[in-house]
Amino acid sequence: MNKFITTDVGGLPIVLDDFRFIDDSVRNAFFGLAGAFGNTTQDGYRLQGASLTPNAGSFDVEAGYIVFNGEIFQVNAATVPPPSAGQRLIWAINTAFDSAGSKTFDSGATFDTYQLRTAHVISALVTPASLEALDTPTIHDKIEALKPDQTFETIDLSGNADVMQNDNTAGTGNDIALTTLPQAGDYLRYNINGKIITINFYFQVTTTTNTASAASSLIIKNLPFTFENINQNGVFVANSGINDAASGTHPVKLEAASNRLVFQLLSTQGNNLSFNRKYQLAAIPAKQITPTADLLTSFGWIVSGSVTGVLQ
Repeated sequence: MNKFITTDVGGLPIVLDDFRFIDDSVRNAFFGLAGAFGNTTQDGYRLQGASLTPNAGSFDVEAGYIVFNGEIFQVNAATVPPPSAGQRLIWAINTAFDSAGSKTFDSGATFDTYQLRTAHVISALVTPASLEALDTPTIHDKIEALKPDQTFETIDLSGNADVMQNDNTAGTGNDIALTTLPQAGDYLRYNINGKIITINFYFQVTTTTNTASAASSLIIKNLPFTFENINQNGVFVANSGINDAASGTHPVKLEAASNRLVFQLLSTQGNNLSFNRKYQLAAIPAKQITPTADLLTSFGWIVSGSVTGVLQ
């Protein structure tokens, strides 16, 4: 905020403009602070007290402070009658003068200099610029309203998810749809704040095949939103559930394309991760469903986690 410098010595001349500078500096600073939740009349709120309580047909106004049109006003305790027909109780500014500020100027004229500006409740017709006294939020209400919505919506995955497998035995490189989700326990939940989306997910991919390859892609389609981009830095892990040469963990990459998510099982090559669409069973984290000698009959993997993105 602005500052009136008084530390220099030598006889500082004080004029009325100096007081105006000080007054404006303080007012502008409070305007910026109090107006953090809006600087218009209808954006007003209660800083402290200033609540209205019904009392035998009238209303008791609690002493306190409100923010009104970007300024802070004191509210004196009072009792006000109910509003007139067709009117509502609204906040208004009352201006008065403290007699202690009555000054006789060099010109001989007398002026009031201590202006008292307080907020009080009146009955009046409501306009778009009115701040209704009975519905005035508190500063705590304003802060709560700024907090992001933590509600997560759940997407019904029925018919909206496919598991894709490369036909490694045939060597054609073509995908084969193996399983349609959801299975018991699968979910995809999302929360949207502005253009930011947070997605929590858990999927179990179970396949039944006699080929020597694994389910390598999980596609979640027909989502009710369209991505601009998504955090692809997170590498999720697909976990198997058995202890044998093919069990363990395997990295999963997430990509977003328009209104779909694609989970891709990755192969490990040194410190690099790459998507390999031709999987031998030994390369995946197999979860044995039906015991067989070579684990080629049934296997699966699980992927879960959370990711954030930006919507179009």
